[in-house]
Amino acid sequence: MSLLVCRLQDMVRKSEQGLGTAEGHISSLQENQEILQKELELTRTRLRETTDSLYNVEGELEQERQQHDAMIVAMREEEKFKVDRMAHDLEIKWTENLRQVFSPLPCLFIKKDELNVIIVLLL
Repeated sequence: MSLLVCRLQDMVRKSEQGLGTAEGHISSLQENQEILQKELELTRTRLRETTDSLYNVEGELEQERQQHDAMIVAMREEEKFKVDRMAHDLEIKWTENLRQVFSPLPCLFIKKDELNVIIVLLL
């Protein structure tokens, strides 16, 4: 019997050692899990911050784009106004030049209204 008791005690000792090793592994895994959980929370916080920054930059970019578009529209309108004004000024100069050319012509019977019609037709 004593041999059987010794064997059983040996088996209990080995089981306890194995149990201690398992507890060590479990403890180590729990520590690693806590570290990973903290890293995950930190990563989530950084992701939120990065996402917020991205939304802010996108908003600023959209605002800049709208301002740029408005500036382009204003510049185009200003250029169109300048071109229209130049065209009007040139039309007035041409009309005056044509009046000066046709005024001294021997056709003294041409009425002023008819002269305007001729000028319009030449333009």
